[in-house]
Amino acid sequence: MSVNYIEFRRALSTDPADPQLDAVGASLGPEAQQALRDARQFDQDIVAALAVPIPPGLEDRLLGRLANERRSTPKRHAPWLIAALAASALLATVLWNRGAMDGRTERMIQASVAHLSHEPFALTRTERVPAPLIERAFATAGLKVEGERLPLSYLMRCPVDDFMTLHMVIRARSGPVTALLIPDRTAERLDVKVSGVAARSMPYVSGAVILLAESDRDFDTIETLFYDAGPAPMVAGGSR
Repeated sequence: MSVNYIEFRRALSTDPADPQLDAVGASLGPEAQQALRDARQFDQDIVAALAVPIPPGLEDRLLGRLANERRSTPKRHAPWLIAALAASALLATVLWNRGAMDGRTERMIQASVAHLSHEPFALTRTERVPAPLIERAFATAGLKVEGERLPLSYLMRCPVDDFMTLHMVIRARSGPVTALLIPDRTAERLDVKVSGVAARSMPYVSGAVILLAESDRDFDTIETLFYDAGPAPMVAGGSR
């Protein structure tokens, strides 16, 4: 596996646990080896800091509720999180609010909705994520932000489809809003509905952010928060 330092850093942001990176880091020198140790330690730190306890039996009750709703109200939309659980097994027909869109944006939105079922308990966390942890997380995506400006209640690095994301939750007035930051993937700015889930894709520096919620009522506010955080690309040395 022969890569340069830029490719190595990109691989770190995708999957720092990849065992092939040990040999690559060793071949690139002390700076790369330290970057690898930092990336792996960060994933451990964020899991430890933001672990969401799952109440015993809650997952079974949630899935049972989904099955009951399907039997009793087949023509009615389930609550948005339950709908997202169903979407993970079988993506429902997408009801676009306007015009055709490119397949890449559609794929990112559909994959993001399906991912909700992988971490449904992210929506139960209420404590604010510490600003330094937010800044470290965005740095893994190649961005510098002011963490104090992002009132996140949840944050985790998550693989979605074939790309790595920052999975975030912000508790808005109308309820929790999930935001997935997808670095280095461009997307159209669109508001859509997927299986009862409101979704917005928006360009964000050199990547994209996908917003998901029961309602799009707070999307404008959340979008403003992300831009007010002053996002800028990281450059050598970790600065703007």
